[in-house]
Amino acid sequence: MTPTTIFMAALILLPAVGLVIWAWFAMDRVEMDLRSLSGFEGMHFEIGSQAAESTVSARWPILG
Repeated sequence: MTPTTIFMAALILLPAVGLVIWAWFAMDRVEMDLRSLSGFEGMHFEIGSQAAESTVSARWPILG
C-alpha cells in the first residue's frame, strides 16, 4: 500500500470510528438517565390559591 492510500483510508475510517464511539457513549448516557427515572411517579404541582385549600373542596378531582 502506498502512503497516499493509507492516508485516504485514515481520512475515511477515523471520523467513522469516532462517530461510532460517540454514538455508543451517547446511548449509554441516555440509558443511565432513563434508569434513574424508573421509580419516578411524576411532578406534583400546587399552583396559586388552590395549594392552601383542602382537597375535599377542590373544584375538580385531584388524582393520586
